[in-house]
Amino acid sequence: MQRCHKLADNQGKYQSKRAVKGLADEFLAPLNNGTLTSASNLSVVEFWDKEYFPNIKAQSRPSTVNGYRNM
Repeated sequence: MQRCHKLADNQGKYQSKRAVKGLADEFLAPLNNGTLTSASNLSVVEFWDKEYFPNIKAQSRPSTVNGYRNM
């Protein structure tokens, strides 16, 4: 299911593409300037499997890794 959120109050301000350009630039800035990372778009499960757990595996003792895996 896809969810949406309200980006701005309309109130007649955004009647043309030119009027919306500033709003679009502000909303897309994190994507355009590189501050939005791939980890920002992951679910919790994907983050655990792809980012967090491999780092734990590399930096922790086997008993700690086993405990985290069992959780």
